[in-house]
Amino acid sequence: MNKTDYIVMDSGCVPFGEATVMTGDGPAIHDLYALTGNKWSNTDVELECGSGVLPFTYLMSNPIHSVQWAMGLEILLLDV
Repeated sequence: MNKTDYIVMDSGCVPFGEATVMTGDGPAIHDLYALTGNKWSNTDVELECGSGVLPFTYLMSNPIHSVQWAMGLEILLLDV
């Protein structure tokens, strides 16, 4: 990537605070809905390829969210 003049890279780093979760994994988005109780929209929970959208809040105080942030940052800082 460092040798390419024009490139866009998504590090996968989660933002702390309000965000929107979008996935092609219907059962996973349903689990997030059950955990948070936030409004959600999906096409089909039962199918493997059902997609979904859910508002979500990433918290600095949550260890899982902090690890997700750090993993994305490590990928971004790799000298590829």
